[in-house]
Amino acid sequence: YNNDEADVNSATIYYGTSSNPTSTKTATVSGSMITANISGLKAGTTYYVKCVAKGKGGITTTSTTKVITNY
Repeated sequence: YNNDEADVNSATIYYGTSSNPTSTKTATVSGSMITANISGLKAGTTYYVKCVAKGKGGITTTSTTKVITNY
């Protein structure tokens, strides 16, 4: 989420199969959305994902979310 106070200008998505993901993907910041397409994930696998965003408000990190792929 990118509101006026945060003024996010860059973000990185961290993902991987451990609860402390280390693979990275540069995200796109557009308006209030931060998005990234991650390819090459394996079906039926548990992945962990978090986002680190940078802007005029500083650096913030989301909590790590557990995602299970189904295809």
